[in-house]
Formats: sequence, structure tokens, C-alpha cells
Amino acid sequence: MQDKPRARHDQAYKAFFAFLRALSDLLLGFVSEFIEGGEEWFARFDFERAERMQTEEIEPSLASRHNDMVWRVPLREAAEGEEYVYVVVLLEFQSRVDRFMALRVQSAALRLYESLRKDRPTTRADWVVPILPVVVYNGEQPWTAPTRMGDLVRPGTRPDVGKRRCPPTFTGDSYTVIDIGAYRGRALPLDNLMSLLIRTELMEGLQEAGRVLEEAWRQLAKPELRAFREHFRGWFRLTLLRQGIDWRALESDMAVTKLAETGEIRSVLDAQIQARDAVLKEEGREEGREQGREEGREQGREQGLEQGLEQGLEQGLERERGLLRRLATRRFGAATAARLERYLAAIREPDRLEAIGDWIVDCASGPELLERLEAAR
Repeated sequence: MQDKPRARHDQAYKAFFAFLRALSDLLLGFVSEFIEGGEEWFARFDFERAERMQTEEIEPSLASRHNDMVWRVPLREAAEGEEYVYVVVLLEFQSRVDRFMALRVQSAALRLYESLRKDRPTTRADWVVPILPVVVYNGEQPWTAPTRMGDLVRPGTRPDVGKRRCPPTFTGDSYTVIDIGAYRGRALPLDNLMSLLIRTELMEGLQEAGRVLEEAWRQLAKPELRAFREHFRGWFRLTLLRQGIDWRALESDMAVTKLAETGEIRSVLDAQIQARDAVLKEEGREEGREQGREEGREQGREQGLEQGLEQGLEQGLERERGLLRRLATRRFGAATAARLERYLAAIREPDRLEAIGDWIVDCASGPELLERLEAAR
């Protein structure tokens, strides 16, 4: 069963792309780089007249995919009457890559075509509308699934086309994937809502979280983005909550605005979370020591004092390691915690573990923590 913070985060993620500005920033700032001639093509999109389609009205089976949505965007200077492009946005929240995403995309496109042509008379001049499928993926593993249906067919059982590749046809036989993790460390488009989403997903450490929130409030200060700003605040807080950080100062739009205007977001966030982490670390350390002593005394009575104390010490150390792993996961994410675990396994001195606990609180990012650990080996 999906945990509540994760479920709420996914719902907020979908609501993000219900904003038309988010859709246009996704296409113009990110999808365009994957499509030859994409900038010129998207320049013809009349986003002001775009409308989000109710998937249950298009095709009931599309509505069963709760993370999928469809936008209909008119083209400017259409050749014959009103022409549209249907943008199908598929949000992929699974940690495991869906190898058969191309099949899912093609299935959705075919159902959409059938629905659009239902009860319409057919003439020789009829054409099907372009469909542009975009997959937004936020899993930890890099996206490795084929993006074209033809590439799902086993090599050797299909004709060898050499270097020739068919261009995208925008009819659902292929899709564009935006793998959020692939943008780590890359420069992102400015004044772009999709960039805000990516930076929030990838932020490591409290100082970076403060910078992201400050930048978001500067970018979202425009009156026309007020509704999106309130949504972003809630979504940002859910992102922190997934990391075990429940920051009450994000309860209201007004409170965050005041912190942004006075430049106090980073200092307030940093002070509050560091204090919480310090208390959590000390409580866990004392609990581990006490349990270790108690188990050592008990085992000492049964197996001999020296052997029992040794086992109790080892159990206390393991609890301390577990606390540090949880603390690192909350601050810097699972990937950093997994690398930290390899260092912790070789440490048997309580003082060294205590020092690493201080580093987890003091370091501003996962890479800084790992660099300090490597230097101390």
C-alpha cells in the first residue's frame, strides 16, 4: 500500500500539470530539445486557447489511468479550418522503469483516435490529428525503456534498417520521456515552472531547499500565478514531508511570502531542522546506548559478562548506525544513505559514529557529506 505522504505527493504532482503554464513550460523548455524542429512546431501552438480534456469523456479506459491527462492545443495559421494537437502527458511514479511504456502509449493513442472519430462521417480528405505523448518520470533509476514500439521487437527478428531512423510521426508509435533524475547538475531553463519542479525533486540539503523556495517565490510573484503559487507551496511541503521534515512555517501562503520578503527562508528552515535533527540524533544515541547496556547485562548473566557486554556493545553500535542511516535518508535521500552505509559497516568506535552524526547535521548536501567521509578514511 502506498504511504500517505507519497500518495498525496503524487496527487499534487498531477495537479501541477493541470496548470496550462506548466504544460507550455514542459513542452517549450524541455520536450522541444528532443524533437527536430520542435521549437518551430511549438511556436504554432496556441496555448491561450488550449483546453484540458476529461479523459472519461474521451475514452473510459483512459480515465482508469489516474496519472494520465490529455490536453487539446489549437494550431495557429491552420491550413484547413481548426486543427489541433493532442498532448498526452503520462506521469510515471513507479521506482521501476516500465519497459513496455511504448505499448501503453500506443494503446492510449489508438483508443484516443477511435474516440475522436466516433460518430463522424468519413471522407477521402479526412486526416488523423497529431498526438504527442510525453512521459514525465521521477524514479530513482535512470529511464532505460525503449521509446518506440519497433524497438520492443527482438533484434534479429525484424529487418535491418541500418542507420536509417524514421522521424517522430506524433501518432503514438513513440514518446518523449523527461527523466527528472537526468537533469541533476544541469543548467535548467529560467522562469520555467518545470524547472522549479525538477529543482524541488532533486534538492539535497536544507540550504538548497531554502534557495529553491526563495527562487520559486521570486518567480511566482506575478498575480496571474497566485493559484499556482499556493499549489506549489503545498507541494513543496509534501516533498519535505516525504523526507521526514514537517515544516509548519509552510502552512500559509502569507507566512512564506513574509519569509521570502525578509530573506529569512533559508535561516529559519536551517535552524529549525538542524535543531530537530540534533534532538533526534541525541535521543537515538542515548536509546542505543541504554539498550546496548541492558542487553549486555542480560547476556552477561546468561553467557558470561565479557561476551555479553561485547554483544551488547555491537548491538548498540548497530542501532547507532541505523539511526545515522535514517537521518541521512531524511536529509539527503536514499542514494546518499546507501553509500553512507558502506562506511558505517567498518566503524566500531562510538566516538567516530557520533562525529558522523554531527557531519550529517552540519553538511549542506549529500556530496559534501560523502567527501568528508572519504577524507576521514
